[in-house]
Amino acid sequence: MPLWLAILLTLLGSSLTNVSVALLKKAMVQRPVRLLSSGLALTGWTTLVGGYGIFLLATTARAAPISLLQPLSAFGLVVIALLAVFFLHERFRVCEWVGISLLLAGVVLLGLSAEGQPTRSAPAAAWLVVFMIGASGLGLALLTLRSWLPGQRSEEVLFGLSAGLLFGMGYVSTKLLSIGWQEHAWHLLGLAVLGIAVGMIGGLMVLLVGFRRGRALMVSAVNFVTNQVLVGIGGMVCLGESFPREHEPFVWRIAGLSAIVAGMLLFAVPSGLSGRRASVTASRTPLPEK
Repeated sequence: MPLWLAILLTLLGSSLTNVSVALLKKAMVQRPVRLLSSGLALTGWTTLVGGYGIFLLATTARAAPISLLQPLSAFGLVVIALLAVFFLHERFRVCEWVGISLLLAGVVLLGLSAEGQPTRSAPAAAWLVVFMIGASGLGLALLTLRSWLPGQRSEEVLFGLSAGLLFGMGYVSTKLLSIGWQEHAWHLLGLAVLGIAVGMIGGLMVLLVGFRRGRALMVSAVNFVTNQVLVGIGGMVCLGESFPREHEPFVWRIAGLSAIVAGMLLFAVPSGLSGRRASVTASRTPLPEK
C-alpha cells in the first residue's frame, strides 16, 4: 500500500472514530442504561468499529510507521471539537480553545517530523512486554488518584490520561499486528492481540466513564495527546522507528512537543468554578425521552 493511501485511510478512520465518540456520549446522556441497545448507541458502536477497521488497514503499509500515522489522526480532534459544541452543546473557555489549537498544532508538527520509513522486521518482544505492562499499570494507577485529587477538572484529566495510556498501547499493538502477520511471527501476533484487547477495549471503557463525569472534548483532548506521546515512545523503543536525524524534521519534533506542553498547561489554568459547573451540568443533564 502506498504511503499516501495509508494517510487518507488514517484521516477517514479518525473522523469516523470521533463521530462515534459524540454519538456514544449523546446516547449515555439520553439513556445510560441502554448503551448497548438504543439506535443511537448502536450507530455509534458500528461507526467506532468501522473507523478502527479502516485505521487497521492503514497500518498494513510498511512504509508508514505508527509514529507517522497516529499524529495524523489529529484531524479527529477537530471533528470532536465541532461535534462537542454543535451536537453535544458543551461550552468551553477561550483559553481551552487556544489549548486545543496548540495540541492540534503540536501533533501535526510531530507528524511532519516523522519520516516515512518502514519499521524493522524484528520488533523487540521483551521491550513490548515491558511497554504493555508499564502502560496498563500506570493507566490503572492514575484512576486511583481520583480520591486524592477531587474536582471536575482533575477527573477529566485523570480519565483522559488513563484512557490515553491504554489507547496508546492499543495503537502500538495494532501496528504490531500487521508486522507480525506479514513476518509470520506468531509470538508477536499473540502479544498484539493481547495489547489490542487490553488497550483498545480498556481505553474505551475508561473513556466512556470519563464522558459521564466530564466534557467529551476535554477528556478526548487529554486522551489524544497522551496516546500520541506514548505511541511515539512505543514506536521508537519497541518497533525501531527512529527519531528524526535531519535538521528540519528535528526542529518540527521539538516544536511539536513544545506546543503540546503549552496546550496542556493551558488546561491547568484555574478558572471560575461557577461557569465551569454550569457548563458541565448542562452537558450531563438527561434529555427528555420522546
